[in-house]
Amino acid sequence: MKINDFIICDDVRQEVGNKFSLMGIYDEDIKIQTQKPESLVWPLPINLAIFCRVTHESVDGSVDSFEFMAVQNNMEVAKIQGGVVLQSTEKAFPITVKMPGFPLLGEGTLKFRIKFGYKGKWVYNEEAPKTINISVTKLPTNT
Repeated sequence: MKINDFIICDDVRQEVGNKFSLMGIYDEDIKIQTQKPESLVWPLPINLAIFCRVTHESVDGSVDSFEFMAVQNNMEVAKIQGGVVLQSTEKAFPITVKMPGFPLLGEGTLKFRIKFGYKGKWVYNEEAPKTINISVTKLPTNT
């Protein structure tokens, strides 16, 4: 298994013609901007989505399920599981995950793990190649 793309954004939409539209793509940071950082109430819910494109090579064996785990500051925040239907053993396939109301616990680091399984056993487990830093930025007040 090889993770070709791992994109974190606000929303992923599947379009006609097997196309995907990604909205609000995050680079390495999620910056919460507010005039009153001390008034923020954590956890702070945001819309978060993941677009992942994975290559399943013939040497990998079969897979029929996946699991995404989100970890912020060494605490599991979310776990999403689903099925995988492979059309070809050497073709990249997409996985999209939408997490409306994803709970940001506070400032810190957000990491993701992905697992693939077959018949109830995990056969592939890897940390996703992207880490997101979460910070709060104070906006100037209007006077």
